[in-house]
Amino acid sequence: MKLTLKTKIFFFVVIFVALISVPIISLSYGSLKKSSRQFEEENFSNVLLLMEDNINSRYLNLLTTEIMTVLERKIHLQSTSYLAKNTWENLSFGANSQGSVEKKENVLTSWENSLQNFNTFFGLFEKGALKNASPYFEILMQDVSRSDYKGVTLAQLLDNAYLSGEGAFAVFSFTEKDCRALEKYDMHETETPSVLLYFLPLDKTHIISFGTVLSDIKKHEQLSERAIINSIQEKFNSLALYPGSIIILFSGENKLLAHKGDFREEDLMDIPAAMLLDAQEHKFLQQTYNRENIPENSYFAKWGDTSIRLSYFKALDWYVFTAVPVSIIESHSETMLYRITMIASVVVLVSALIGLFLAYHLITPLQILTKKVLGLAQTDLADFSKEDSTSSQQRILAEFSHDLPVNRTDEVGQLAKAFANMGQALEINIKNLLQSQATTQRMQGELNAARDIQLGILKENSALPHEKGFSISAFIEPAKEVGGDLYDYFPAASGKKVIVIGDVSGKGVPAALFMAMTVTLLRYAMQAGLSPCEAMQKINGSLNENNPSCMFVTLFIGLLDEKTGEFEYANGGHCFPYIVNKNENEIRELSHISGPMVGVMEDIRYTSAKAALQSGDTLLLYTDGVTEAMNEEKALYDETRLKAVLLQQKYSGTDTLLQKIYGDILAYRGNAEQSDDITMLCFQYNKG
Repeated sequence: MKLTLKTKIFFFVVIFVALISVPIISLSYGSLKKSSRQFEEENFSNVLLLMEDNINSRYLNLLTTEIMTVLERKIHLQSTSYLAKNTWENLSFGANSQGSVEKKENVLTSWENSLQNFNTFFGLFEKGALKNASPYFEILMQDVSRSDYKGVTLAQLLDNAYLSGEGAFAVFSFTEKDCRALEKYDMHETETPSVLLYFLPLDKTHIISFGTVLSDIKKHEQLSERAIINSIQEKFNSLALYPGSIIILFSGENKLLAHKGDFREEDLMDIPAAMLLDAQEHKFLQQTYNRENIPENSYFAKWGDTSIRLSYFKALDWYVFTAVPVSIIESHSETMLYRITMIASVVVLVSALIGLFLAYHLITPLQILTKKVLGLAQTDLADFSKEDSTSSQQRILAEFSHDLPVNRTDEVGQLAKAFANMGQALEINIKNLLQSQATTQRMQGELNAARDIQLGILKENSALPHEKGFSISAFIEPAKEVGGDLYDYFPAASGKKVIVIGDVSGKGVPAALFMAMTVTLLRYAMQAGLSPCEAMQKINGSLNENNPSCMFVTLFIGLLDEKTGEFEYANGGHCFPYIVNKNENEIRELSHISGPMVGVMEDIRYTSAKAALQSGDTLLLYTDGVTEAMNEEKALYDETRLKAVLLQQKYSGTDTLLQKIYGDILAYRGNAEQSDDITMLCFQYNKG
């Protein structure tokens, strides 16, 4: 049975109204639950981030203060030590050497009382033995094998042969036994102290050391941590939590530091150890603690499913932990769900009735437009381009416009008006398209002819010689239909081999014409018996005479003597050629520059250079389209990759080498377009 559009719309609306309520309720409930959970998760995640920033900032300040305090004390100890050394060296008490040393020792010993005001003590040693020192050094000397944090023993620090002239710092920790020994000197330490010492040699037998106790830094650290905890507690108190939820700060030793909510320190044991390990590994943990995984006697058993967030601060070994019952989060969405469901039901019902009414009034004009479209599909629009089709065109356009609801002011009326004008627009567009296609085809044919002419100027690779002692190959791939790269090979009047490569500025037809003129001038100059630099100078003058566009060409001209291997060349601003020998693992570079680019300035004098080619050498000439080929990230192919391929293929023939290089360029370039002409010329020289 074939149903009309009106019947289909009617059944669709009835079924839509009947079924829409259930999906809306289901999706709304799930969406509300999900959004509530996400909002709560984002809320507590933001809280944890703020806490983390606060703790990190305060800890960084604490760490900076401790570092600066230690640095200041190191500077104080070092300056005091150097002052003592200067005093030692400047004191002189006559000819009695032994008496003089004792008097120097007495002078330094007299500093002891003054140093105590600066929390500083000292020790004077002779040949590793204690001469005079504070109780701290006397206790340390009871075990000279003890090591500091760097693993250096006290005995080593008291050895003049080990200690450098600049002195050395050391940190030693006292044991509980050492603390008990300090009590004999009426010195009481609440905790096992650490001391910072600086050892400095006075002469070949004497060493002086100044030190300070670091216990006050530890006390300051504890006070600062307490201040951080108090600040976090204040922030906890300012938070508005869900009823029954908690947020706590506790240490890795399971000590409750700050909290909000009904939670005790002994309840920390109910936080699973696996969660703590995951938080230590990832710094942040967010998950739902499911009802079936919660032990019956656990603190969280009364909550059921629980949303957990746990953040770990490694520097302080602290955890921030939040827990919210999932049932409390979802309870807010259930109330909202009922209201949304009622509103959605009314809106759906009213929308369905309005949709039926509007659909009925839209069907009739749409049926008319459908008939017109079918008629248009059966019309041969290609006849519009013929000159004798005016009457037929008018008849077809009249049929298109008949009975169309063009008087309506809504979208259907606009569609009808657009359809009425479509015939005329189609006629114009088809004519323009046919003319454009003809123009494009003509231009493409001209460009193809220009490409053939350009490539005809250059020797084909198959025409280049492959002889026993000499083999040469060429490769060119223009970026457009025609390009400005050039290469050439031909024998000079002297019998030597002329090898040329160049790159004209720009691309397209202008570059191709400039290239053709360059090749013609080059062949004429070299056939006249000129040297590479003389030929380059003559070409530069000829190109510069009539160059209104200020175009130029980078040019390399080489002249090879096959008998001796002498290679004379001139380089006018072109890329440096590379030479590789199959018996060597390095690449040589012809880095001589004869002068600037050719054709830019007049009266330029170019110079030649010579290179001695060895049997088995392969010489690669190329344009910058090779090394400046770019991939999709705009990164250049560069000389490093080119040299790597050249070394890998040093045993290959010239054709194979060029194909391998071009293949590597294509693989590197990927889907990126070719940005410049790619031209390479390669020859192998085998003497004898």
